[in-house]
Amino acid sequence: MKRTAEKTAAIALAAVFALSLTACTVQNNDKDYVERLTDATFQNGFGVSGLTSGNVSHTWWQYRNTVSDQPIWSLNQFCDLSTTRFRKNDDGTDAWRYDSTKNDLTLPTLFDEGYGIEGKDGDYETLTNRSGSKFASVNRSTGELNLNVDTSKEYLNEAGEISPRVNGEDWVHLIIEQSAGGVKIAEQSEIWVEIDFNLTKTNVIDTTGGASQFQWIFSVRDMDSVVGDYFWFNITLYDDRYPEFPGGGQFDSGKEDATGKYIYSVPGKNIFDGPVEGGKDYRVRLNIRPILEQAFDDAKSKGALEQSEFSSMALNSLNIGWEVTHVAEMGVKISHLSLKTKA
Repeated sequence: MKRTAEKTAAIALAAVFALSLTACTVQNNDKDYVERLTDATFQNGFGVSGLTSGNVSHTWWQYRNTVSDQPIWSLNQFCDLSTTRFRKNDDGTDAWRYDSTKNDLTLPTLFDEGYGIEGKDGDYETLTNRSGSKFASVNRSTGELNLNVDTSKEYLNEAGEISPRVNGEDWVHLIIEQSAGGVKIAEQSEIWVEIDFNLTKTNVIDTTGGASQFQWIFSVRDMDSVVGDYFWFNITLYDDRYPEFPGGGQFDSGKEDATGKYIYSVPGKNIFDGPVEGGKDYRVRLNIRPILEQAFDDAKSKGALEQSEFSSMALNSLNIGWEVTHVAEMGVKISHLSLKTKA
């Protein structure tokens, strides 16, 4: 879809307010804005997903049974390599099959003893698995959250050696998720995402198989669609392949449970002044309202959302965290999250 240079420039100028701690930040009059995130400091714990995205059941990370309120956030840990990594006997029985339970963070229920390992490290509540491939920790007094992934402990073969994933296999996710409230985009004049973070680990071991991406992703749904049509809106905060993430659009693919929906990714130049590096503090303040409209137009121009109108599109859900398709150790500390809107 064609756009005038003036409109494109206006969109870019309105959207870009993401700076490191050394730069100035945007000051909003809070009384004019509505906070859309619930439990942004993770006081209520997490519902922990299973290893497959199609499994909707969750167990509860209650910080060693110190939480009684229902969790708002989910902690999703998708990747089950037992479906693709196995060896058969001549009679069709398994001679070997990948043991995914060692990577599982799920916690005990009345019916299952669970696999995740809870602990306490100073002020942090911790959760990890037997392999050590995934680790999460929460400081309930400050609201800080750590999400660490080590896929060298997950992408393994029968001999226990590192074996990078191939196309069509699951990849490691460690993401937090909650509803975005069905906020109609066209009814808002501003939609601000805020995140403060520090990449605590950025060690790439083998680039075969893809990349490490730390992202904030929205599903943007047509609320009037009979089939519930939607697209993905990605804010890529780190991608180890690029000093400056190029952005753009594509359709979701690469594994059996891919959604096939359109993905619009915000260019890195709209978010940062330069490369994102490990060990540095970053403060992102980004008005995504104009970029969401641009993303909708882009999706339509590529053949997605054929029956949809922008007036029907709403923020449906959001997730934040790691997707790591190659062999790497990645970590992030998140110290602030917010999603604010202004009518």
